[in-house]
Amino acid sequence: MSLTIRQVVNRLRKYNPVDVHEAMRCIKLPFQFIGEGSFRTVYSIGDLPIVIKFPTGEDGETIEENIEHSANEMDAINQVFERKECSHIRPYVPIMYYYNKNTGVILSRKYKQTGLHINHRFCKAAAEEIKDAFQKNLDIYKNFSVNDDGDVVLIDWGVLGDLTDWTQSEF
Repeated sequence: MSLTIRQVVNRLRKYNPVDVHEAMRCIKLPFQFIGEGSFRTVYSIGDLPIVIKFPTGEDGETIEENIEHSANEMDAINQVFERKECSHIRPYVPIMYYYNKNTGVILSRKYKQTGLHINHRFCKAAAEEIKDAFQKNLDIYKNFSVNDDGDVVLIDWGVLGDLTDWTQSEF
């Protein structure tokens, strides 16, 4: 069976899965583990150019904290599109297809993964622009990927949002 991205989004909206097992049952495509960050676990879905993020990382003391990280990510992305002074960093925003504020599940475009060494070399200007726009001094280099055109994209905006009082520890 093959689905379109739109069909995957429709199934997510209909069933509102909270974890990978529920999502696999409702989408009925193979999931491939990509990685785990501090607050979320990420999977690709079938042959589609998408990833799904579940708030199940190890840093959150509760599932609510992990869900808050997704809320912070969406808050930061919304700020980029709402604040005129952030318009220059819009090219760094990933394509987002779905977000459930109650479960923290996010579906976005899948981007080519790059190594941390490459990110420090090629993403320095982008990282500085983003940190300046949000007036935050954060280590966001590990969160960059590349789109099909070779442009850098920040794939995790969770540390930049302002919905919760969570802050990144010193690096």
